[in-house]
Amino acid sequence: MKKILYTFIFVNFVLQLQAQQKVIDSLKKAISVSSEDTIKIKLMNQLGIEYYQSKPDSALLILRSALQMSQKINFLKGESVSLNLEGVVYNQTGNYPKALGFFFSAIKINEVANNQVEIAKNYENIGVSYYYEQDFQKTIDYTIKAKLIDQSINNKISLTKDLLNLGDTYEQMNKLDSARKYTELGYNLALKIGYTDDIATATNNLANIYSKLNGFKLALDYYRKAIFYAREANDDDTQCESTLAIAKILKNSSLYQDSCLFYGKLSIKIGLRDNFPLRVLNASKFLTDYFKGKTELDSAFHYQEIFIAAKDSLFSQEKIKQVEKLAFAEKQRLQEIDEEKIRKAEENAKNLQLTGIAVFIPSFFLFILFLSRHKTQPRIINFLGILSLLFMFEFISLLLGPYVEQLTKDNQIFSLIISVVIAAIIEPVHHKTEIWIKKELVITKPAN
Repeated sequence: MKKILYTFIFVNFVLQLQAQQKVIDSLKKAISVSSEDTIKIKLMNQLGIEYYQSKPDSALLILRSALQMSQKINFLKGESVSLNLEGVVYNQTGNYPKALGFFFSAIKINEVANNQVEIAKNYENIGVSYYYEQDFQKTIDYTIKAKLIDQSINNKISLTKDLLNLGDTYEQMNKLDSARKYTELGYNLALKIGYTDDIATATNNLANIYSKLNGFKLALDYYRKAIFYAREANDDDTQCESTLAIAKILKNSSLYQDSCLFYGKLSIKIGLRDNFPLRVLNASKFLTDYFKGKTELDSAFHYQEIFIAAKDSLFSQEKIKQVEKLAFAEKQRLQEIDEEKIRKAEENAKNLQLTGIAVFIPSFFLFILFLSRHKTQPRIINFLGILSLLFMFEFISLLLGPYVEQLTKDNQIFSLIISVVIAAIIEPVHHKTEIWIKKELVITKPAN
């Protein structure tokens, strides 16, 4: 039975490689004949996606070339996509601080272009980086940001991923009610749109939840379905997770020790082949404990070495510091954006007030002119005329104030000198205008 299963897996793997190679060859040919830079950049980014699991170094070289071409011709969308995909590759290889750096760089470009689709992808990938770093609260925060955008633009494929990522994160936090809620929502949406990749992920995540709820038989059924869907979708990451989960369940039964070992080794084999450091970490830890329990110390030592290497790669102190530094920088950036929004709101309110004053002063003056033509009491006209002049000249001072501050750089002595000069210019004009108002507008009532 195991020989048949091994043969099936091998044949399936070969077919996947052949299909992928055809896609790669087609992309290479299209790139070589393309004369338009933007199309060539898009094709190079797509080629980077094809390489990112099997040949991450090649993927990075291709994506970096696409990035440089985009920067050269100022193709912002191509630049942001290349940055995002480079982050995906670094996520894949376990360098989460570097991945976060690329995602944050991409999101800055997309915010300027207001590209909501790409912003949502950036948020989703940032959440994934924090998930691998086991900072689950940040994962939820960024995934919810992605979810809100995907809902607003009706991006169902990305929304499915958001829901499943939330379900997976809540499952890791042992909040199983929330985990099942979001996972079922994602699963139903994946079925509705027929997206095989997410059906595999959803099925695996449901199995994780039922396993924690001690529904092991139901969990095994879901894991086997997940493996089937994952193979259909070429999703090795889900296969890696599902096979290890089956091994853990079977370990508790003395009847299935051979199958337990088979699935455990299959998980680490996929993880090592595709460079999934977190999967390798989990599978090697499982196999180390398994062989220690069997007192097969040579095998236990072999897998323990793999476990230590994976752990050092993923959770070194230097990487932790880099993640904290990036998180702090992003927090500062978001704070600066909020402060800029507040500043602009205050500036808009100030401009609105100045506009109102600018409209009020001539309107008030016209009102005085109207009253003067209807033989209103001279003292009232005189008072209102002087008042309108005060409004006008104070308004001029108000308008000039910011420019004075900018010119003098808040130097109080220079500010005083300039204020005196302005007053010296305005005062004679004010005086002459006041005389004109008294002479022209004020109508003296005839004596009885």
